Amino acid sequence: MFDWLRQEKFVLPSEEVQEKFVREIEEKLKTAKGSEKTKLTYMLANQLMFLNQIKGKKKPKKPIKMNSKGKWVWVEDA
Repeated sequence: MFDWLRQEKFVLPSEEVQEKFVREIEEKLKTAKGSEKTKLTYMLANQLMFLNQIKGKKKPKKPIKMNSKGKWVWVEDA
């Protein structure tokens, strides 16, 4: 019943593949007009968000949570 509350696990593509998608969309966007331009703009925004997540996973983890003793602790990705 509460299966919709669980977090889905998915695999992000490599950074190179994602950058290729972004470059392709940017090239198409240069000549697009009307609704096609709007569609490509939203596609580009989505692909850039994925690229940001991919690059974010490569960064070292930051202490983002304070434990019960008032010290910063490393939070692992789930």
